[in-house]
Amino acid sequence: ANPRVGFTDLTLDLELADVDLGEAIWQRASALAEQVEVVGNAGYELTLTMPKSFSLAALSGDPARMDDWFALMQDAADHALARLMAEAGFCSTGHRGDGQDVTVMPADGWAGFTATEISSRAGDPHLHVHCTVPNVLVGRDGLVRTMADGGRELHVNAPRFAAWGQAYAVREALARGLVTSAEFDVETFQWKVGGFDPRTLDLFSKARRSVQDEAADGDDASAVSAWTRSGRDRAAKRRITGAKSGDQPTWTQLRERCRAEATAEGIDLDGERDRIVTANWPQPPTWTDPQWAWAIEGAVCANSATTSRAKVLAHVDLASALLPASERERITAQVLGGAFARSHPSHDRGMKDGGHQFASRSVLRMENELTEMFVGGRGVIAGGLRDEAVGSAADRFAVRSGFTLNSEQVYAAYAMGQSRDVITLVSGVAGSGKTSVFDSILWALSGQLPRFTGRNSQAISLNSPSASARVAIT
Repeated sequence: ANPRVGFTDLTLDLELADVDLGEAIWQRASALAEQVEVVGNAGYELTLTMPKSFSLAALSGDPARMDDWFALMQDAADHALARLMAEAGFCSTGHRGDGQDVTVMPADGWAGFTATEISSRAGDPHLHVHCTVPNVLVGRDGLVRTMADGGRELHVNAPRFAAWGQAYAVREALARGLVTSAEFDVETFQWKVGGFDPRTLDLFSKARRSVQDEAADGDDASAVSAWTRSGRDRAAKRRITGAKSGDQPTWTQLRERCRAEATAEGIDLDGERDRIVTANWPQPPTWTDPQWAWAIEGAVCANSATTSRAKVLAHVDLASALLPASERERITAQVLGGAFARSHPSHDRGMKDGGHQFASRSVLRMENELTEMFVGGRGVIAGGLRDEAVGSAADRFAVRSGFTLNSEQVYAAYAMGQSRDVITLVSGVAGSGKTSVFDSILWALSGQLPRFTGRNSQAISLNSPSASARVAIT
């Protein structure tokens, strides 16, 4: 017992059943909690979630292997937590300022709690493990401290926690004979097992559909950052998803419920689970180095021009789950060097290299192309569109859409169509009609010019242009 926690005078009968032993400890902990004022962050919770196909494979498979699936999820969570705490589980001493800096203190011990659940709040099959890590570490000097830097390293490496857990579960599910094959889906950047139809996966994803519908209802179609979009999705989930009741189904009950739902929809769960499908895309073991760079860069920077080293490594860890460790290390180095450029250190987060910031080289190339067009594109077009061409385009747009351009929109359309410059900037607040101007002028451009190039800033998604602009390229 640790005298700092106050359990020295607690006598426990180790012959008690688990539930009675837990109740005795909980009563003492509750009494102590009333005497302590919580300061700062008490702890952190992470959730290890598997793709829907794994949950369906488990619940529809051999019921005698239920314990094997629970053991797999527990082992995956233990593996991911151990690797996470190896990165984030350290203390610090001293203080920053006055020419001083903190000193990292390695930790000798940490504690965590896990709970494996088999269903979602909507009652669908959903294998996941809740992992709780108290903000308490035992330093090498024997003193109990909180995590260094406010637990920032844990936040930075959270994507790797998810990747480590899923990659481990994929490897072990194959090794333990729980599944016969696994396929990596490059569109979702997740592993999937069996041959479940998209319709089947959707049937057992009720909560996800409800959240998507709720988020779509409040979407005004305006361009937003990935951070804002994530916040909207979380808000929609809070509005739609209620708390779990205490009456949760057992493995057998959930299995029977799933089979009944599938039968009602004419779905053969056994047939789909055991079906061997041919992947529609090359699998990671066959990827060339350029393909690795393209796949990881596209997945990591889908909504942002910049990212962290931890996020890049998380995607590599997951996609390379079935490759030898030495090959994963080689691919990681190749991807970091080939697809990303190191951002200025002032943008780094945390105390280790997981928070080092990188920028997409593809986005940097796009920025350079646009800059060159700005510099060299003044007055290079021989002649703009005739007045009648722009006017006709505006009229056709009005007929097609039912909206007539106002005077400012018409002025912008003429400015774009008659300009001799490669680039014309149109500025306006949200809802002012910029897209309508672009639509109308494209009618004229498509009929008058042999070729025109469109650049969609939403696709480039430069959420942090200042960060990428200060990248040092060697």
